[in-house]
Amino acid sequence: MTNVPPNDDWPNQVPPAPTAAAPNPVGPAAGWYPDGSGSTRWWDGTQWGQLAPAAAPAPSAPTAPAAAASLYQGSTGAFSAGPPPPPWGTWSWANGAPIDPNALPHYDPSKKVTAGILAILLGGFGVHKFYLGYTTEGIIMILLFFCGISPIIGLVEGIIYLTKSDPEFYWTYEAAQKPWF
Repeated sequence: MTNVPPNDDWPNQVPPAPTAAAPNPVGPAAGWYPDGSGSTRWWDGTQWGQLAPAAAPAPSAPTAPAAAASLYQGSTGAFSAGPPPPPWGTWSWANGAPIDPNALPHYDPSKKVTAGILAILLGGFGVHKFYLGYTTEGIIMILLFFCGISPIIGLVEGIIYLTKSDPEFYWTYEAAQKPWF
């Protein structure tokens, strides 16, 4: 038979309480500390060690053009940060022409939802085209209403507007002024 204590002694066997580590009589805990000359040294708890290696310069974050913070002209409201960066990643148009931040329209993220709902509900009359500033296209939609075509166009455009992200909608239909689909 093995040497096993009886069951009635098991509850009385309490593990010993953890003891606190003895305080370091030599100095502070191990770590990097300034040495008074502008450098840092390693303290291992008993003696000073090597100097800290020179810190590499932090990589600079990519930044938008200098005027990007003021793209929302005349704003004191919630949209003062300006439009989002172009979804294609560069601040130039597809033909290579640079984007003039001062010529961009105001950025309003709620405009996408409003234009999408107007296109679905009143797209036959071209209300969404007038809302986005496309007067000629709005008049064409009114003329096509009598042929029965414009309500279908309005429904399709409304779905397209609502499925785009806010930056895609802004850069496609407001900044680049794409009038159809």
